[in-house]
Amino acid sequence: MRFHPLILIQILILASGLPASHAADLPANALTSEPAQNRCFELAQASDPDTESACSDAIAYLSLAITLTMAEQIALASAYNNRAIARTRRRNLEGADADIYNALTLAPDSSSLYLNRGNLRLSQGRFQDALADYARVLEMTQAPWAAVHRNSALAF
Repeated sequence: MRFHPLILIQILILASGLPASHAADLPANALTSEPAQNRCFELAQASDPDTESACSDAIAYLSLAITLTMAEQIALASAYNNRAIARTRRRNLEGADADIYNALTLAPDSSSLYLNRGNLRLSQGRFQDALADYARVLEMTQAPWAAVHRNSALAF
């Protein structure tokens, strides 16, 4: 199942634990939340009773920023992966290789990216590299992927 990145971000905002009213009123600089972070620090230094509330807001904003940043990375890795597949089909193997590299940099724990890189390497005639990627997929997923086994046999 694929989600449009904007829908995914909306889902993540709802799942972040922020009240809906806060999610709608996120400051423009919510990805750093410096005003909330600074307020938390200043109130804590002054032993102000509002410290707990201010720091809770800072934590909520920063947690959301972390979640959104991870969602952006996943969406970008997916875009690189999809472009790599399209480039492979058009026989632009050098461009596909660069895209898979970028996708893996953003999402190094994605077994499907290693599967796609293995498929790319197989089409490049880089059989040992393809086998290494297919072995990595099997290590990561602990699942008997028929496609991995079939493509591994092709690499021999």
